[in-house]
Amino acid sequence: MDFIQQLNTWAKGDLFQAKLMIAWIFIFCLPLIFYSIKTHHVFFKGMIIPLSLLILMLLGYGSYLLTTKGREIQKIETQYSENHQQTLKEEQAKADQNSKSYVMFKTIWGTLLLFSILFYFLLNGIYMKGFSVGCIILFLTLFITDTFFHARLKTYLSFLQELNN
Repeated sequence: MDFIQQLNTWAKGDLFQAKLMIAWIFIFCLPLIFYSIKTHHVFFKGMIIPLSLLILMLLGYGSYLLTTKGREIQKIETQYSENHQQTLKEEQAKADQNSKSYVMFKTIWGTLLLFSILFYFLLNGIYMKGFSVGCIILFLTLFITDTFFHARLKTYLSFLQELNN
């Protein structure tokens, strides 16, 4: 597989995941928020804030990827046709930096997930238990999302490292 094929495979995976992120909003988050608003159960009222944050994060990053990834890939392909080695080095540097960011964010999401689980058991109020469950959903979704992005990036990064060596 050459660089352009690998680049397109990686981009298609990211674009597919961005579409899944948007779909998750409409399939899971919005119906649960609407139910939480309509119901009189205090537990579900506690979930509204974390789920709203999740919608903002998924919609923001998912739509960002959908609008910019195609242009970014075209730009990289153009650069690659002009200067192979320089483009490969730049892409590896970007991928290394992104990999470090994913590790950091996965650590943050995992830690916040554990705190949310702990708070669920420590807090007594029904609203706060709902808030904790909402945070569990929020941080688990973000952890899983970044894990899949990072897994695809690691494959792309190892390919770049082979080409640069």
